Amino acid sequence: MRKKHVLFVLAVIITQALFFFSMSMAEVKGPGQAAMKNAMNYILKIQNPDGSWPLVEKEGGSDLEATLWATRSIFMNIKLGDERYKQGLDGLTYIISSQRKDGSFSNNAAHTAFAIMALKESRQGKDSIDRCVSWLKDVQNNDGGWGSGLKGPSLSIYTGVVLAAFKMIGIPGSDPSVKRGIAWIKEAQNSDGGWGMPKGGKSLSLGTSWVLVALASYGERPGSKCMQKGLSWLTETQTVRNGGFVVFRHPATSSDPELTAYAVLALSSVKGYDKKVQRAVEYLADVQRPNGVFVSNTPKEFKKKKKANTQTTCFVIWALKVAGY
Repeated sequence: MRKKHVLFVLAVIITQALFFFSMSMAEVKGPGQAAMKNAMNYILKIQNPDGSWPLVEKEGGSDLEATLWATRSIFMNIKLGDERYKQGLDGLTYIISSQRKDGSFSNNAAHTAFAIMALKESRQGKDSIDRCVSWLKDVQNNDGGWGSGLKGPSLSIYTGVVLAAFKMIGIPGSDPSVKRGIAWIKEAQNSDGGWGMPKGGKSLSLGTSWVLVALASYGERPGSKCMQKGLSWLTETQTVRNGGFVVFRHPATSSDPELTAYAVLALSSVKGYDKKVQRAVEYLADVQRPNGVFVSNTPKEFKKKKKANTQTTCFVIWALKVAGY
């Protein structure tokens, strides 16, 4: 009897310890988990009847790029068998019907790369992906980077997004297009460690973040000179006051949730930045609207006017997912 009593007491102690440990872990992950849930609920709520998403809910309309981001968000977080999975399939149908005959989406390199990501996440549309890749390789600039479409200078964010998409579908680092893209990125790095939008432009956190995502995905060591300088520059754009990220290192600008999401994508792809990522996640949870949406002036369509929008909300979802939420 005494032995049974001792075992019972031990069982109670272990159970209580596990309970308090789980509660502690929930508190650590709580802000990110809640932000993810609220953001996903918002995205699921605002889908249009035709399967698309608007860039801004109140303004309505079907926006292809917003649909690419939202569809990927669904497939990242909702599994087959969940009734909400169909919303992802509806988005996928809209996406596939929007592909141009030349294989591109909107004749735009970033749109086409984001389409690859959405299609890959859905585990469908291999033919569409192959056509995307063919078009992207055809429009790669002679210097190795990608611009917005058939013409225009190579831009850091476009090149980073394309390479991230290529890696996602398994295109190896030995591929000539990838090698040329990585070479352009390294040549375009500014002396301060960041990347401007075009080569030689003022360093910006959005371009720098996507370039670091691409480099990390293709196995560039965090300790390499290129990565060290880039990561150092990016972390200096995180504000001490609230943990959010700004667009320029100098002069100081306001923290922005979309810029913060890009930075989280970059910092989560390498080791050693957990505390900075956690601080950024806390900022994102703090600035999220009660209905789950995020407000930003980053989308170029807004002309620097802040709006609640699908774009920023989806990038926050992506960032939270990569950060482990």
